[in-house]
Amino acid sequence: MSYSSVKMSEWITFTPDTNLTDLASIAGQYRRHGTNMEMAVRIQIGASTSMAGGVWIGLPTGFTTGASYVPGLGGDFIADVMFQDITVGRYRGSALVLISWETPHKIILHSIGANGLAGGINATNPFIWAVSDIINLHVAYLPIAEWGG
Repeated sequence: MSYSSVKMSEWITFTPDTNLTDLASIAGQYRRHGTNMEMAVRIQIGASTSMAGGVWIGLPTGFTTGASYVPGLGGDFIADVMFQDITVGRYRGSALVLISWETPHKIILHSIGANGLAGGINATNPFIWAVSDIINLHVAYLPIAEWGG
């Protein structure tokens, strides 16, 4: 298949579902790359944002991961995340997608520590979150069932 025959759509905006509350802002966009989805989400922390129980972001409404996507036990790392502490700097992270037992499918965010190990995001990891701190998520590709992935 030539690259020119792959279906690619324009960016479509959506408001991602998340377990975070009282955000300053959240915005997402996605587009189709053949049978895969590319997705970008930007979250800005508000004055009373709660991060209890980790951080997850939902896929756009109406989409599920495809049968061709079979993660390892508990999920697979599928995205890049940048956590920005506006007073100190940036921290790189990763995102884990859980599909075996979570419906609708969710993207679970993790940070990568200095030891190279992943840890869940919470009120103090990867730093103590404050007003205007930012989470930027970019999923390069994720097979989507509704597109034959």
